[in-house]
Amino acid sequence: MPRISQRELLLYMLYSYDLRIQEARMQSEMLSLLDLDITHLFDDPDDELPTSPTTSDSSTASTASSKMTEDSSDEIDFDEELLRIDKDILSLFLGWSNFRDDLADFLNTTRVLNDMPPAPRNSQFNILDDHYENREHEFRRRVRISPATFDALLPLIENHPIFHVNDNHPQLDVKRQFQMFLFCAGHYGNAASPHYIAEWAGVSVGTVNNCMKRVMVALLHLHDRAVRPPTAEEKEKSKVYTESRTCKHWRGGCMSADGTKCCFFCRPGFFGDAWFDKDKNYSMSLQLVSLLHNCRIVDYVVGHTGSAHDSTAFQCTQIAQENERSKYLSDGEWIWVDSAYPLTPWCVAPYKKPAGGQVTKDQSAYNYYAAKVRVRSEHCNAMLKGRFQSLKELRFPLESEEHLKFLIMWIRCCIILHNLIIEVEEESTTVDRLWYTKLREEGYEGRGGAERMDADEEDPDLPFVDEEVAGVRTEGQSFRHTLMQQLLASSRYRRDQARHAANH
Repeated sequence: MPRISQRELLLYMLYSYDLRIQEARMQSEMLSLLDLDITHLFDDPDDELPTSPTTSDSSTASTASSKMTEDSSDEIDFDEELLRIDKDILSLFLGWSNFRDDLADFLNTTRVLNDMPPAPRNSQFNILDDHYENREHEFRRRVRISPATFDALLPLIENHPIFHVNDNHPQLDVKRQFQMFLFCAGHYGNAASPHYIAEWAGVSVGTVNNCMKRVMVALLHLHDRAVRPPTAEEKEKSKVYTESRTCKHWRGGCMSADGTKCCFFCRPGFFGDAWFDKDKNYSMSLQLVSLLHNCRIVDYVVGHTGSAHDSTAFQCTQIAQENERSKYLSDGEWIWVDSAYPLTPWCVAPYKKPAGGQVTKDQSAYNYYAAKVRVRSEHCNAMLKGRFQSLKELRFPLESEEHLKFLIMWIRCCIILHNLIIEVEEESTTVDRLWYTKLREEGYEGRGGAERMDADEEDPDLPFVDEEVAGVRTEGQSFRHTLMQQLLASSRYRRDQARHAANH
């Protein structure tokens, strides 16, 4: 049931009482009319009311008119009679009407209904400043980035016009507004609520909401800079990463794609049951396409319901559109996906287990090595949710289309920041790699965390049945079979097999 404010509740009670009084007034008027003696207005109770005169019976109309003129002196003024009978009651109704209008006007125009002394506010920004100077790990725990990264990101947004609007009420410093946004985006549960952040920052709830919206506007302005197709240099780094994990013939697999769910904290009122997913949560689907070497997101789609299949949502990405794919992939390049996605020459998935059986030994080896690079999509999801943990449980209502647009923009802002942070820290020589490991672990934990890969796709020691699946292969299946043959013929695979045999 949608929540209602105290103001709405009082207005509802006021109009309910007014409706009951109006019903009582109508009942009183009806009783008063029934008490009047009006039978003497007609000489004969059986007489019918006069009708409109015609040419043929004009004499009858003249007679009726003269009769009504003779009796005009005996007519009763109903308004005067009603006022005389119900004078006291009408005075009461008139007084209630004025009182009702005054009270409704008060409820609609008064900003604070329960006037009380302002609540004491004690900002913790001074503690955050101390952490910034002396305790980097504590600063990072609150705003999810290091002081050096914060200093690099702040100049990107502080000159946006949204922070320099001529207004009667001066804004907080852009630095403080950005810190409040990072605190909210980096936490979930009650810690991400506007009331908690207002107490933490020593400001009002309205100020928190305004600061969030301003920072979101500034970040969305950087969208095309942060989320863009990979450059040739970036793809080359990803190819080197792929070769180091597999073999030189697999260099073309320079990106990976996977989906994750952003759970809601309660059932949405806007098409509620449509958001119910297979994990029995109400969630929104998020599809990410990322580079392998640094997990930078190059393409994404957000807004599908949690009940939508990953392959369905993936079709809305730019890389899935034939006329846009050349921006991301050149000839001989492809992306790694899991078995839920379509199998094509540019979108390579692992082998599935046949019904009631197992994959072959060669297929198992292929899946094992493919998982070494495909796991980077899981790392990307976990890093995104580990840093911006509000994506684990969105603490925003979803009651209308406007709420849905706000949620989508919130997720987009987290993606933008994710890429900007990677861009900044990639150039730094003092990045704490243990922090990235911690982010991934936190991203996997808890409700709404990133999903880990299936263990059977990464374990090469499971028993398999040696069998070859016969039949005509599709273009995607033929390409995957070629990759498997190249892997089995590679020196990397033979070396790993020899090491495995020596250890066992």
